[in-house]
Amino acid sequence: MHKIIAVLMFCFSVSAFAAPAIDFSTIGSPTSFNSTAQSSATIGGITINAFTYSAGTYTPSQLWLRHDGEWGFGVCSEGSLCGPAGTTGNGDYNELSNKHRFEVIRLTLPSNKQWSDLFVSSLDNGGSNGNESGILYWSDSAAPVLSSLSSSKFSHNGLGANYGSIWNQVSPDTNAQYLFFTPDASNGINNDYLVWGANVSPVPEPATYALLLAGLGLVGFMARRKPSHTA
Repeated sequence: MHKIIAVLMFCFSVSAFAAPAIDFSTIGSPTSFNSTAQSSATIGGITINAFTYSAGTYTPSQLWLRHDGEWGFGVCSEGSLCGPAGTTGNGDYNELSNKHRFEVIRLTLPSNKQWSDLFVSSLDNGGSNGNESGILYWSDSAAPVLSSLSSSKFSHNGLGANYGSIWNQVSPDTNAQYLFFTPDASNGINNDYLVWGANVSPVPEPATYALLLAGLGLVGFMARRKPSHTA
């Protein structure tokens, strides 16, 4: 039993550093990387939309696709100011940022699925205080007022890496129809990152839960029946 638990713990620890199964940075041809895309895209059944947000109003914007050592979607809401990430300052324009406009990326859950892992990229130790941070909101409303939603913050220091899963740092409703990624404006004016990807899993049927409970009960019964050894 102890060996089984150890293996499971190892698997969970490794999964936090694995790449997402639905990797937003792998779409398109090499010539489409580091460039604007449409205001929405659907990858692995997940629909991704870009917006700017102000006073309860969403304005559709442009997704910016990155795959140059920093992976995923940002938002390009400044038009001609967006450009290759290697150009000084343009990385901020190409990422999900609050440096110039407050930007939002919305993910829509595929039918008969639930969220299992979420990944961000390029959440670094730059910014105004050396610890850039973001906020994840979740809701069943496509265009809610963000401040009224269930939410959780995550940061570079909390993740301990520039690239990684944020699942262990947040506890969203796994069945929420919509997830909203935003910068953490309370952390200063220069919090930026990319929404890298996600994992989803099938919604378990009631019979699946019953089978799982029966299996756990059997394991417990067998463990209790194991004879003890005496000297």
